[in-house]
Amino acid sequence: MQLKLLLSLPFLLFFSYHPIIPLGSTENMNLELSLPLLWLALYTVLSLPDMLSFLQHLGFKKSLVLAAFPLYLATSLLWSDNPLRTALTAGIIVCLIISVCTFPAMLKKHPSLRRKLPNSLLLSAVLISIFCWVQCLLDVLGAPREVTLLCQGCTYQSFGFPHPNGFAIEPQFMGSLLLAPIALSFYYLFTAEQSSSRNRYLLLTFFLTTTLFLVFSRGAIYSFLAAAVVVIAALIIKKSSSSLVKPLLALPIILVAFLTALAAQGLLAQIAPTSDNFTTAVAKSVHQLSLGKIDFRQSSPVTTDAQPSTAEPNSDTTPVNTSEPANTPHFSGYVAESTDYRLSLNEIALETWTKDSGTILTGVGLGAAGPAMYRTESSLGSPKEIVQNEYISLILETGLFGIFFLILTIVAIFVSIKNSSPLDKTPTKTRTERIFLAALTLAFLLALNFFSGLPNALHIYLLVPLGFVLIAAKHQSVVN
Repeated sequence: MQLKLLLSLPFLLFFSYHPIIPLGSTENMNLELSLPLLWLALYTVLSLPDMLSFLQHLGFKKSLVLAAFPLYLATSLLWSDNPLRTALTAGIIVCLIISVCTFPAMLKKHPSLRRKLPNSLLLSAVLISIFCWVQCLLDVLGAPREVTLLCQGCTYQSFGFPHPNGFAIEPQFMGSLLLAPIALSFYYLFTAEQSSSRNRYLLLTFFLTTTLFLVFSRGAIYSFLAAAVVVIAALIIKKSSSSLVKPLLALPIILVAFLTALAAQGLLAQIAPTSDNFTTAVAKSVHQLSLGKIDFRQSSPVTTDAQPSTAEPNSDTTPVNTSEPANTPHFSGYVAESTDYRLSLNEIALETWTKDSGTILTGVGLGAAGPAMYRTESSLGSPKEIVQNEYISLILETGLFGIFFLILTIVAIFVSIKNSSPLDKTPTKTRTERIFLAALTLAFLLALNFFSGLPNALHIYLLVPLGFVLIAAKHQSVVN
């Protein structure tokens, strides 16, 4: 059962919001279950025997270090204003730790996972990416959101062209989900030895990268571009062998993928029943992605009555400007209100955190950022508000002590995995794998600047450790 669950993980991660099981709500939070959360709970229960063996192997002192962060989070129930969310979030973190710590045991029991898991990730990414393109086409042809599953701000009515969210709640999460398969496809492209394989991976890489640009999430795109620069620089410094595709060839792939996505947005805008056309859509896209710095628009921007939103102009919370004609898109380019509101949330969170020395050290309690920020700034409108930055959210909720215990626990996990299979003196191909994994980790770390929370971002906390375990297990098989 564990084997089947682990093989299904890459596919299920893409269904982070659809389907969703609503369980009700409280004053401070909505209670919902998703497929990845159900997977995590079931996999954790089945992994308890392996976790017990893992802890016995570590010994009492190392196990205590490993448990430092979850124990601290449990203690924060004493001062949290949102104890239910604190308990539930702490439970998710415990499940993540148990799952990650038992990955090595699964790889040892089932060596075939080293090949099947990467293939499962790529296949699921291709299928979901195809669905994203279908979402866009159905939207401009008039299909309702109940059919397309697009969030309210994702339809062609926002920019004149749709930007898909797949089965995630927003495009920013869909874009983040694509980062791992794109990194994997680039790795296979760079290490393929046969021309037929290179051509296949070239097509795959191009398609996934184009879909990322079509998703139109600035956070995911910026994170991807930063990671791409790191990979190219690292491979050039490493002086890869002649059998590898030249690292600089990644640049035209990314550029052509971007131009293809722009053309697709223009064509979708041409089909959509709005006043926009190919040219205006492309200009809007560039204006939004460049944060208003590059402006090819020919006419003056159309102002909107939309109020600042807690997210990019792509979520169900994005206001709709009803004063515009029915065939006029709501946004004429870069939506500064989105960025400004995110920054204001960060400022309120930091102001809340620094109000006294006790909060600086211990935080307001895990999951209690919303109520605490609402007390600081009642104009937020609801204690359900969250910080749109995982780092600021963590330091507000857990304080300096929490950050220290978090780092301690993360180091303990990866040191335990590394000790079971040392990564020194690795062959060239394995060193290349580590470069790509480091770049993916960087991309995820950057992406966390644009959102916070666990349920919609489980892929970040599962795929990076899983990639580390896969590389360690592969190296162990080479050494043995």
